[in-house]
Amino acid sequence: GHVGGAVRDALRAKMSQEVSAQPFTFVPKDLDFATSAWPEKTMEILRKNNLPVHPIGLEFGTVGTRLNDLPVEITTFRCNESYKKGSRKPKVAFGTTIHGDLARRDFTINAIAMDSQGALIDPFDGIHDIFAGLLGCPLDAETSFGDDPLRMLRAYRFIAQLGNGLVWLEANAINKMASQICEVSGERIFSEMS
Repeated sequence: GHVGGAVRDALRAKMSQEVSAQPFTFVPKDLDFATSAWPEKTMEILRKNNLPVHPIGLEFGTVGTRLNDLPVEITTFRCNESYKKGSRKPKVAFGTTIHGDLARRDFTINAIAMDSQGALIDPFDGIHDIFAGLLGCPLDAETSFGDDPLRMLRAYRFIAQLGNGLVWLEANAINKMASQICEVSGERIFSEMS
């Protein structure tokens, strides 16, 4: 199903349009899907349906395509992802469930999925955090930031972009772990800052 930023942005757009009493319309700029299918199977399905196949990150479980001129990324469920010091590439372990995949995401507002029937899957109360303007991690903040220290910088990007407030436990973890941002490659930091 749909996962991450596209679901978050659709919910935020719906929230703002409900406040203004306008009809709800939302056109995503890209789509992210999560699946139990491994990358090879995803590519096979795309080819059988005459869709372009872009193996943009097979080692991370990600295959790209285009649907109706929208860029699409299809990623195999993940159950763990961690970066080694200075590495640009995570070590990824594939999972078997959407709940496990959502648990390893950076923030609750990005740990929401929508299944093929349009039902929302929100095991970490991300919808509440979107409407409350909060930014928290699905699981323990220190574990999340330890897995990928770039998430600490990403937290401040989301605060600036979305106006969300950082949950106290996450702010405390960032204060405690800030020096770990030095473990992240300059390229990844530059990409986040851009």
